[in-house]
Amino acid sequence: MKKIVLIFAAISLAINVMAQVDSNLTGATTALENKNYDQAKQYIDNAMANPDNQVKPKALLLKAEIYLTLQYSDQYKAGKLYMEAAQALFKLKELRPAYSKNSVDAFLRVCLGFYYNDGAIAYNDKKLTEASYYLEFAVKIRNMNLAELLPANDKARFDSIAALPLPTLAYSYYYQGRYDDAIPLLYNVVHNPIITTSYAYTVLIDALQRQNRMQEKLAAIQDGRKAFPDDKTIRDLELNYYISLGNDDEVLKKLEEAAAKDLGNATIQFYIATTCMQMAMPPNGKKPANRDELIAKAENAYSTAVRLAPDSAVYNYNFGGDVF
Repeated sequence: MKKIVLIFAAISLAINVMAQVDSNLTGATTALENKNYDQAKQYIDNAMANPDNQVKPKALLLKAEIYLTLQYSDQYKAGKLYMEAAQALFKLKELRPAYSKNSVDAFLRVCLGFYYNDGAIAYNDKKLTEASYYLEFAVKIRNMNLAELLPANDKARFDSIAALPLPTLAYSYYYQGRYDDAIPLLYNVVHNPIITTSYAYTVLIDALQRQNRMQEKLAAIQDGRKAFPDDKTIRDLELNYYISLGNDDEVLKKLEEAAAKDLGNATIQFYIATTCMQMAMPPNGKKPANRDELIAKAENAYSTAVRLAPDSAVYNYNFGGDVF
């Protein structure tokens, strides 16, 4: 008889607990509808203290909705409740990917915005580790295909916004010296027409250089030159690459291409002149067949450099002190 009494007591206790759990969820829903946000938070926190609710889609979605609503209030803004909302949504996606997909995706899009804003603020304040933390979550959410059910115009707008964390996270990694992490993201950035910039190519090229990935560096330079043919930084990186190889013919070709697009650049003319002189009088003393042509080209380039920058002591000295 005692055993039966104990069983009924246990069942009764379980029913009471379940009723309390349900009342917490009901109370949270009602409080949210009535804009009693403090009460809604108390109810949902009580509900989520029960392990059973921590895996219930309804409870997880309700927590996310309440916490995101509270995030907009001055009282709770500093607590960054959106992060707990995001964790609840991640769990829900893991347990039931199709559950209330419209609502879940909409809430996650909001979370992406909060993570990106905090990451961008930290990045601008040079708090790079903190920036990476926020931005990693922003990119994680961005990769969840959250625009799948949106109309075409809204999808395009969201894709533009969702791409913003990528370059910021890539630069955050880069400036921390985390080149293995930065390079894949930088490739993503330079190949994304929404967010690509000449600066992204510059950073990618330098990161590849620091990793001694020289073939990839050259490919990135060439891609960057095609994407941004008038960018002087990428042009100079290309010139420096060929100079480092000792390939004077290629350097001269690239210099002349640059000069044709930048007629008023005295520095390029000076480099043409010095390159031509180096080719005309190589260190090994073996004079090339086109030596006279190279010297004439050097003289013309020196003259142009001095005309464009008459006050440059370097240009005047080299022009007068070379072979003329």
